[in-house]
Amino acid sequence: MNRLGRAAILFVFLGFSAAAFGPRALALDACGDNPCIQIGTFNVEWFGTSDTRKHKHRSALVVQQIADLIATQLDLEIVVLEEINSGSAEFDRLETALEAQGYKLASGTTGRDQRVVIAYDDDEVDLIDEVEELDVRSSFSLSGGCRSTGLRRPLAATFRAGEFDFIFIGVHLKSQLTGACADRVRKEQCKDLIAKIDERVESSGEKDVIIAGDFNATFDDSSLNPLLQNTGFRALTRPTRRAKGSNSISYLKAPFQTIIDHLVVRLDDTTEWVAKSTFIFNPPSDATLLKRYLDFISDHAPAWASFGTAADDDD
Repeated sequence: MNRLGRAAILFVFLGFSAAAFGPRALALDACGDNPCIQIGTFNVEWFGTSDTRKHKHRSALVVQQIADLIATQLDLEIVVLEEINSGSAEFDRLETALEAQGYKLASGTTGRDQRVVIAYDDDEVDLIDEVEELDVRSSFSLSGGCRSTGLRRPLAATFRAGEFDFIFIGVHLKSQLTGACADRVRKEQCKDLIAKIDERVESSGEKDVIIAGDFNATFDDSSLNPLLQNTGFRALTRPTRRAKGSNSISYLKAPFQTIIDHLVVRLDDTTEWVAKSTFIFNPPSDATLLKRYLDFISDHAPAWASFGTAADDDD
């Protein structure tokens, strides 16, 4: 599915509209007439949380608008969702709303109220194997009293779109709340992740690997070094790889307004990535509408990139 002219689509939510989001809300179609898919990440802040001190419950209308944002306005064929309580009534509504638009959803089991979920458009992409959690550590006890439990294991699956086969991995790494300890834990998570990726590539022979999610760190943060240094993986969210008009932050609340939501590939292997197609959603620029977005939708902006499907460079 291409998104030529999608900027004119209305996104009606508490007064939101295409005009409210502005002409830069969406990327222009980066694929032209060539077949491609859009793969993205969206942290939907404390969606369905059992603790309403963290975030208010979303109404059925808001849940429908989140589904429409994913499926209609952004037209994401695959998206990893973070901070999802998949045992909640809100999740049931979201699943129903997305299924009505051709999507299937698969949830992780770790992370308590903040699980990782992969949603994919079953009309546009084929799931080759089951979505599964990678067998990596979800608890850490490091020296100096640095401990963390209840973390989210990554979700992984192999998909095919057109002629393009690829491994997709959705992640939500340790938050920044505990400072230096969190950085150490995130570095250990990256070590686990790259080890499991290399195992999967070696056993399957599939070299195309797309990692997407909330990394809770900028692409140049040293905690991501085990994943992004000397491995061939590169962050597609760097300025030189983003599309014209893309937002320059993915975490929207002051004072930590920066990019922590990423898509990562080995550029030498995954040449299907469409150059300069990476886009971070622009929420409303109007202060009142932005507050509504932050109050009802999320403190994160979705991010995505396009991948051509006419051929598979592994062949």
